Amino acid sequence: THENEHSVEMHLPYTGKAMESQEDEFTIIPILVGALSESKEQEFGKLFSKYPADPSNLFVVSSDFFHWSQRFCYSYYDESQEKIYRSIEYLDKMGMSIIDQLDTILAIT
Repeated sequence: THENEHSVEMHLPYTGKAMESQEDEFTIIPILVGALSESKEQEFGKLFSKYPADPSNLFVVSSDFFHWSQRFCYSYYDESQEKIYRSIEYLDKMGMSIIDQLDTILAIT
């Protein structure tokens, strides 16, 4: 994997085990995406939009929520959380909650 990226490699052992009986019948294609402009988001959306409808495809999506610091150009701090680690934890939980809500909406539609 990429030297500074580890979200994909966390899933590889589980994916390998889950697909063990079909090891010669699938291909893993890792796609690493960082911060994207709106036009790039649309470009990727168009490129990949046809694949989720095909039941023979499986997408495993991972995100590393801990890219917080000046180094990553993201250091939002919610003062109501008092300590930085609590602010980061709050943001992580808020992000996961939004993902859960989207999962529910998609399941209903």
